[in-house]
Amino acid sequence: MSNDFKQYSKRRITIEALQWDGTIEQLDRNNIKYIQYNSSSEYEFCPRCSKNFKDVKHILLSTIEGNMLTCPGDFIIKGIKGELYSCKMNIFYETYSLVDDYYHEPVDDIFDPYDKFISVNLDLDHVELLHKSPLWNGIIGARTCYDSHKYSDTDSYSNKLGEKDKILLKNLIKIGHTSVIEHIYYTFRIKDVSRLFLQQLARHRLASYSVESTRYTLSKHLKNEQAFENISNYYPNSNLKRIIKYITLTGNLTVDNININQLNNIRNLLRIGIPQDIVKYMIPDALKTTIIWTINARSLRNFFRLRYDKHAHIEIRLIASEVYNSLPEIDKEILFSDIIEEKGYPFGECQKEQQE
Repeated sequence: MSNDFKQYSKRRITIEALQWDGTIEQLDRNNIKYIQYNSSSEYEFCPRCSKNFKDVKHILLSTIEGNMLTCPGDFIIKGIKGELYSCKMNIFYETYSLVDDYYHEPVDDIFDPYDKFISVNLDLDHVELLHKSPLWNGIIGARTCYDSHKYSDTDSYSNKLGEKDKILLKNLIKIGHTSVIEHIYYTFRIKDVSRLFLQQLARHRLASYSVESTRYTLSKHLKNEQAFENISNYYPNSNLKRIIKYITLTGNLTVDNININQLNNIRNLLRIGIPQDIVKYMIPDALKTTIIWTINARSLRNFFRLRYDKHAHIEIRLIASEVYNSLPEIDKEILFSDIIEEKGYPFGECQKEQQE
């Protein structure tokens, strides 16, 4: 069935535009007609950027269609006939690129989701090993089971493992007698990870957790922050670095900007005195947290077996790699290397070792 619709393409045109930095001086310098927007309400938020009118200056831009509310960060575009109108930053970057200085979004050509995740979040330093018990604990357990203490060749004072005891632990792990390594435990600090990651980590029940409490820290962190700008790329400017301080990015601009808007909503509600216990219901899974995690070697083997797998979520695979990298070499060799070799090395130093 035919109709009268035909396909048309938009003509390629060059426009002039500036990004408003929020100052009146910039507007005056460029002869832009405007009216300063004055809110009569004590707590009124902009419907375009979710920022408080009291905190952030807004204007009404004079256009041929009337006054247009304009926010800091918006682009003011001069049309082909000299008319002015404003455009949100994310829409502007989807439509226009700077003549002779085109900025290519750095993650566009990264097809591997793990590389992309690492690229947009900038920082890989999430895991610190705070404490570990000696491997000698496992030897004591093993020798007790078989009443074979006289064959131990480990120096109990220096905890330097002897060759016989190394072989014993490896063989016990190989035949599945891993209860003895429950006496070996590790404590990690895992920082700047999403609450989505926390939900997955907490499924490993045979471990102990202390987690940064939003009940006591949410207002402390966000209430006095400046409003966050939406992003159109992942260029590491000051705004993006402030955002990464609070949320884990996905590499998807639509999802990330929704989470940025939610950060602003939380900030605004805290500033008008809504209790943290109420505001915390709005927290996105991307909000970052810090965890102290203590786990025994047997349960840590199970963690590596599940979270090094290619079907595991991106972020927990990354953290699993960092946990492994933080371990002493002797612990890796005796307790965990068989799993890592089976699953492969998805990230970081492990990956380099495999390639070499």
